[in-house]
Order: sequence, then C-alpha cells, then structure tokens
Amino acid sequence: MTTVLSNGTMSVDNVYAQCMFVAVPINWNDISNLTTCTETLSIFVKRYFIYGTENTTHHLWQIPDGGGILIPTLEQEAVLVVNTLNGLVSIYATDKHDVGNRGGTFTLLEKVNQ
Repeated sequence: MTTVLSNGTMSVDNVYAQCMFVAVPINWNDISNLTTCTETLSIFVKRYFIYGTENTTHHLWQIPDGGGILIPTLEQEAVLVVNTLNGLVSIYATDKHDVGNRGGTFTLLEKVNQ
C-alpha cells in the first residue's frame, strides 16, 4: 500500500521515503573529520525510514556506482532492508546523475506496489 503524508513523504509497506538536498563540502579532511572549505556541493538524497521510529544511531548509505543496478531495484532493496529490520536502520540513498529529483518527491516508490 502506498501512502503520502501531508509533507509529500511517501510510504510503501510502512517504510517512508523523504527526499532532500544536502550541502556537503567539496574538500573534506579525513584526519580531523572537519573541514574549513566554504565551497559546497548540493547532493540529492532520499532517506528510507519507518515513521515514528527515532533512529539516530544506525544509518546505511546506499551509493550507486556507474552502472548495472537500476534505481527501482535499489529502492526495493532499501524498502526491504528497513522493513525487515523494523526501522532499526535508516537508509540514505544518493541518486545517479540526479535521476530521481522530480519536484522534491520520488515517483518510483509508487511503482513498487504495481
């Protein structure tokens, strides 16, 4: 079942997807875990989570590489993992070439249950 919250967040099988842009520094210092770089890059990210679950410690980043796995397949995997683990982990997924950025929401989640 697909559900849409008033803020545009969509859900499939009790797993919600929330789209956002994240500003990240272009130059990051791995040693100090800090940066003094003022230049940033805007990255489109989607968070998969179970609504009402305040998961602040366990996060998995799903970063697709150059080819092979289709975005709908990555989404299905994210929904499956979050649902199977009952929200104990949130998944943050970046998007290949900004494919999923369609007006702030992903339409691919609607197709999961079709």
